[in-house]
Amino acid sequence: YYHTKGAIGTVNSIAQVRLWYRLDLLGPSTGSRLAVPNHASLLSPSEPRWAPIRNWSLLWKTYLAFRFLFGAPRRISPSGGESENSFRTNGRLNILHQSSQMIEILRVAIGPFRDNALCHTNSQTSAEPTMGETIDRYRQLRQRIDAAAVQYGRNPEDVRLVAVSKRQPLDAIRRVIDCGQRDFGENYLQEAEIKIAALAPQALEWHFIGQLQSNKTRQAATLFDWVHSVDRLKIAQRLNDQRPAAAPPLKICIEVNVSGEASKGGILPADVPDFVDSVSALTRLKVRGLMALPAPETDFERQRRAFRQVFSIFAAITRPSFDILSMGTSNDFEAAIAEGSTMVRIGTAVFGPRP
Repeated sequence: YYHTKGAIGTVNSIAQVRLWYRLDLLGPSTGSRLAVPNHASLLSPSEPRWAPIRNWSLLWKTYLAFRFLFGAPRRISPSGGESENSFRTNGRLNILHQSSQMIEILRVAIGPFRDNALCHTNSQTSAEPTMGETIDRYRQLRQRIDAAAVQYGRNPEDVRLVAVSKRQPLDAIRRVIDCGQRDFGENYLQEAEIKIAALAPQALEWHFIGQLQSNKTRQAATLFDWVHSVDRLKIAQRLNDQRPAAAPPLKICIEVNVSGEASKGGILPADVPDFVDSVSALTRLKVRGLMALPAPETDFERQRRAFRQVFSIFAAITRPSFDILSMGTSNDFEAAIAEGSTMVRIGTAVFGPRP
């Protein structure tokens, strides 16, 4: 719920929150420049009236001014208690509970921030890839994946691409969806929640590929179809217990720390079989395979050596539906395919540099 001068309405998704600010309090000229909905739109969120936002600097200054005048937002529910997705600021203005979360929602829902002067032009003056560049990059990547599979005696259809869309705007994701891409990987739960809600009609599969903390497992179990980074029994147990009853079992990959790096998560190779046995007993999870992110290497043969070790662990585990070997990123996916990867997680080679 959002509360603004007594008006109460529902929000269908976080992606719709965009700019329900009542910035028209600052005057008609400000409201028209920022193109926010009027009071009627607040009462009828299903029929918002939007227009392009051009002045990011003014938007940000306005937010800071409201925060200074009315205080930091606090969580509420319509009954007055705390609620996970409800916020209120001293009964006067509903915005988001942290400035960083507001920036993230605006950036994902509307696009990356640009310099004020650039926003007033219609020309392509920023470094953001054009639609054609994104599509060309995606098609070239698919060709490289298929060529690598053929080169090493594999069927290209056996290699699945997860497009890593973290920090990428919705427009860029929609471009590759139009090319036929259906699997997307995310590292950040708040950002993923916005995207999953906004793209729900597309029937996509969402993969959580980042390190998962125990206090974030409920979101992951609810939002995602896959979790690639399970490396603790406590995390697996919480994902199992928090997976919604109406949803199918959550597909997971066990992360293997093949390089022995202390800075990374993952199960040590010798412990993988016993860990797989333990997690397979959890009925709301479906253990589909292994995931690995070896230490960065520039030499192709050294890349292959690390992936070969993971494949040997994978091949030794004989379980129904244990068929996914998630390894390979933009810099080493060809070596991963050479050593048996069935799922590559690639971001930069799909979308270009992150905004």
